[in-house]
Amino acid sequence: MGEAYEDLAPQPFAPPPPEAPPPPPINEGGPIIPGSKKWRMIIILLGTALPLIFFGGGMASAFAFLNSSK
Repeated sequence: MGEAYEDLAPQPFAPPPPEAPPPPPINEGGPIIPGSKKWRMIIILLGTALPLIFFGGGMASAFAFLNSSK
């Protein structure tokens, strides 16, 4: 029962780490043009919706064609 109690003594607090500088702002998508967010949204929506519509239509017509041939 002769343990040393020095390691149970409260340790002094370490100094707080130096505060990191904030990261530089990220310029998304090149130059900032007024109204470019709207056009970017339109392009993204068209780029996702049109292939889905065409692919879905092609799949539906192929499925109908395969089911019709007996």
